[in-house]
Amino acid sequence: MESENTLLATIYFSLTAKHTNSIRTNTVTIWVAPEGLRMLLNKVKNDYGNPEVLITENGYPDDGSDPLNDTERINYYE
Repeated sequence: MESENTLLATIYFSLTAKHTNSIRTNTVTIWVAPEGLRMLLNKVKNDYGNPEVLITENGYPDDGSDPLNDTERINYYE
């Protein structure tokens, strides 16, 4: 049971600026900019007083062909 101070939300965001650290994903049109997550977290911190944030999905699509040697996802997190 959540307390009255808990905010539950699903947040979707899109960055339109070109980022130099973008990573191509398995999809034709999606590039991932890892620094975008940092930008979003800084916005939440500044706009909402640094609340605790729980991230349950990173949104990185991979082909899942080799889950034990997942170099694309490793590169994403680095």
